[in-house]
Amino acid sequence: MIIKNKYFFSILIIYLILTITLNIINNNLYINIINPIFWTFMLIITTIYLKKNYIRINTNKKYLLNLITITIIFLLLYFYLGFIIGFTNNSYNHNLITIYINIVPIISIEILKGILIKNHKKSKLIVALITILFILLEIDYHSITKLYFTKELLFKYDFSKLISLIVFSLISSFFSLNYSYKLSLFFRTILRLTYILLPILPSLNWYMMGSISLIGVTIIYLIFKYKLRRDFKIKKINSFALISYAFTLVFATFLITFMSGFLKYEPIAILSNSMVPTLSKGDILVYKKLNSQELTSLKIGDIIVYKKADIYIAHRIYKVIKQDNKTFYLTKGDNNKSVDNLEVEPNDIKGLVKLKIKYFGYPSVYLHEYFNKYEKDNFVYNFNAWN
Repeated sequence: MIIKNKYFFSILIIYLILTITLNIINNNLYINIINPIFWTFMLIITTIYLKKNYIRINTNKKYLLNLITITIIFLLLYFYLGFIIGFTNNSYNHNLITIYINIVPIISIEILKGILIKNHKKSKLIVALITILFILLEIDYHSITKLYFTKELLFKYDFSKLISLIVFSLISSFFSLNYSYKLSLFFRTILRLTYILLPILPSLNWYMMGSISLIGVTIIYLIFKYKLRRDFKIKKINSFALISYAFTLVFATFLITFMSGFLKYEPIAILSNSMVPTLSKGDILVYKKLNSQELTSLKIGDIIVYKKADIYIAHRIYKVIKQDNKTFYLTKGDNNKSVDNLEVEPNDIKGLVKLKIKYFGYPSVYLHEYFNKYEKDNFVYNFNAWN
């Protein structure tokens, strides 16, 4: 196994050690000064290296046009989510300094990474190590260190930010290995610029951010993977494999959409035994979201899901109180001796329980117990509740 461009690797490994140290000690200094200056220096060195060695990496325009089309569709769908779940103000300052700080490292990383992968494309091990190295160079160690003792927040960060970084780095390596770094350079630069320059962004929670990244990158990978096979006739596409990929992708998209609360029905996991024997700890129940007219038809005995103080509760309606043209509900867990000390208003009600699935909620139970988020015994875990 021959490693080329050893001086590049040496510089990157040294800088990785400095990154971990400086990012933790002084995050602002690292992000605003040290990191952009280092990657500007590396961009200059990489450009000189390309010219000196007369390296030309051609890019098929057809692939680039396909990627441009896919990227535009991805961004349109991403922005369309804002009309469903709402928008939030962008925290970035829209100035040249902000663009420089965020874009130059991406450009330098993608070009240098593309060169290293192309020079070692015959060794899958080295390509994998290069990918891991660049992932480590982009991780925000300051945030990880800051959130380390808050397990719940660390988990959310890992799923939303870290998973997104990993999947984007993987598709970047795929482009560099099979096509050209110019594809990954375009893709990541456009996404970052969009995220920086838009005045408002969809108000996605941690779960949706990680899920959208996974689905989006998977779709891009499958499109280019099969296009690569067809154009270069590496081998005939297996129709069963293609159908399996398509079914898996459609199912994953539906599952994530369902769990994110975009559909009429939404799942939650039961974290206690307050509704035994009807509902048990570890069950998943599916509730139907109710409109204003359907809310008026609720009656004693219905099991509802409602939200009080950012806590989701699934209990049975014990009493309906109508007073001064207003309606209130008292609820009770089937396994509880007393009625809940809460007056549930129609606006608090999220939906009516329609279905339960045994045992599938235990991963959420384990997460709840690990994070020790709640202390009362009648709460449920909503997959879309952490914002």
